[in-house]
Amino acid sequence: ASRLVDFGLKVQQAGMNAAFDENADLAALQAAFDGILRAGNDPGGAKRVGDLVDDALERAVTPPDPGDRIPTGFADL
Repeated sequence: ASRLVDFGLKVQQAGMNAAFDENADLAALQAAFDGILRAGNDPGGAKRVGDLVDDALERAVTPPDPGDRIPTGFADL
């Protein structure tokens, strides 16, 4: 997951660079992304991003249950 985050930052930096060349830079970024998703020598090839982050995305977008709240201030009294 940390490699994927690092890749995202590199993509942002490349996109904001004035010297960005779509033909050369996009091919290099795609190759780097493919390298992250490849499972080393796994004959199965590329893995889905969902397989790499498990259910973290679902937890991130699911609203919290009010029963799980931790009282944090005056409004909770």
